[in-house]
Amino acid sequence: MDPVNVLEPHVGRILDVDSHEMLPAELWTEAFGAVAGRLAERFIDGRDPSSPGYWSVPGCDADVGPVDPATVWSAKGPTAPGAIEPARRVAVLDAMGVRRQLMFPTSIGHCGAFICTYPEGAGQFDGVVADRRGYARALFDAWNDWAAARAVVDERVRPVFLLHGDTPGELVAVAERSIAAGARAVVLLSGEPPAGRSPAHPDLDPLYSLLAEQDIALTVHLGSEGGFVASTAWRDAPAFDGFRISGEFTGDPWSRATMHLAAQNLTVTMITGGVFDRHPTLRFGVIELGAHWVGPLAELLDLWADNTQAISRDRVRLSDLQRRPSDYLRSNVRVTPFVFEPVDVYLDRYDLAEVLCFSTDYPHVEGGRDPLGRFSSLLGRHGPEVVEKFFVTNGRLLLPD
Repeated sequence: MDPVNVLEPHVGRILDVDSHEMLPAELWTEAFGAVAGRLAERFIDGRDPSSPGYWSVPGCDADVGPVDPATVWSAKGPTAPGAIEPARRVAVLDAMGVRRQLMFPTSIGHCGAFICTYPEGAGQFDGVVADRRGYARALFDAWNDWAAARAVVDERVRPVFLLHGDTPGELVAVAERSIAAGARAVVLLSGEPPAGRSPAHPDLDPLYSLLAEQDIALTVHLGSEGGFVASTAWRDAPAFDGFRISGEFTGDPWSRATMHLAAQNLTVTMITGGVFDRHPTLRFGVIELGAHWVGPLAELLDLWADNTQAISRDRVRLSDLQRRPSDYLRSNVRVTPFVFEPVDVYLDRYDLAEVLCFSTDYPHVEGGRDPLGRFSSLLGRHGPEVVEKFFVTNGRLLLPD
């Protein structure tokens, strides 16, 4: 089926659940304050002009890239229109045919997630500061302040605020401040137990209740998975040397194949721990970590649930869940596939039509130059209902009206 004809009914209605700000490092101190200075210097001193997504762009001091349908998909990095100033992103959305978009951090927010969850010695932020966790939290606060000034500019572009805290009360306090500042979505670090608790622990119920009651989407995103693996020695082998480290993830084969595990673990814990039974309207998104793992996970969770039910009550405690585990994936969880993934084959194998949803990753190079064409060409054979779910309906869980 012609991708253009498949998409035509949805142009102007498409929901994009993953995009980014991408200020060049030269503007970080001006935009975020002195706390960003040492990071900015590191990127400026070590800039890689061969990469289309590099973070240091000398002379790029304003958001002036042209906005038109021919260039918004090819423009990448800090010079792309709307990368610096979200107010210009509205025109970009019009050119794309997108109605509404989540905007995650790239600059100091993304750096803070790496610094907070990856240990010293793991990569590009080694030696940046002695108190890695304290510095990361200062970066998160600075990014949230920047986002707060832009969250009310236009409801079509929604900055995602960073949740952080060493206690459940601190997480709730950050969430409350973010909501008061206009947040419609928040992102949690995936590589460590939130506030030192299991994601299923009742101590976190006040946070989940707040987000559910206020209609705030809870997400996890690529870049904060470092703490899930206690040691990065797993990738310390000659076979993994020489792969480029981009702004978001390490490109070696081991890292690419394992980066989803932290978010998968968090999702499993929330589902099997009854979080969505206690908070049935909680909205949860797993962003930019691929979708290859979702179908097998649904099958695995249902397998164990069915097996437990088959064992006599005097041998194993029965699950407290009110539904099959895979049902919670469909009702409460949304996942974004990478542009190169065979989403049509995933739908052949698994009942995921309600789970997968569209994203551009704009203006990051990983988002590709024709995500609309790529996904529509694959999904067309599944029919117009599935196409509408992927591009419009499913995204409403994370981008409600």
